[in-house]
Amino acid sequence: MFRPTRYILYALRIVPRPGEGPGEEFTRNGFFSLHMEASTASGTFYGKVSGTSDPGYGETITYMGESALCLAFDRDKTFRPGVYPPSVIMGAALLRRLRDKGCQFDVGRAPIAAVAIASDQGSKKEK
Repeated sequence: MFRPTRYILYALRIVPRPGEGPGEEFTRNGFFSLHMEASTASGTFYGKVSGTSDPGYGETITYMGESALCLAFDRDKTFRPGVYPPSVIMGAALLRRLRDKGCQFDVGRAPIAAVAIASDQGSKKEK
């Protein structure tokens, strides 16, 4: 079932074949900036998440690795086994780890300027 589907996706160039994905330079020089808006009964909130490498490869690896380290080393006495979203179980400890790796998380009541995308890329080149 999956093999024929995979070959069709390759033939139509919908997905890359193994080894045809982005190169190391593309991954290293990538970045992202995601802007969000949420409306609640108490008002509108704006958020921005940005990273300093390709979101599909570099940032995913960073998030997974730092999450694993956080679970292994940053538990506190309030930890309870179960199924939780990452923000609940790792909270501020994971946020601190990700910010130390260059990930940015901003939330506020005012829109976060779209111009920040260009400054994110500029700050990456300065490193």
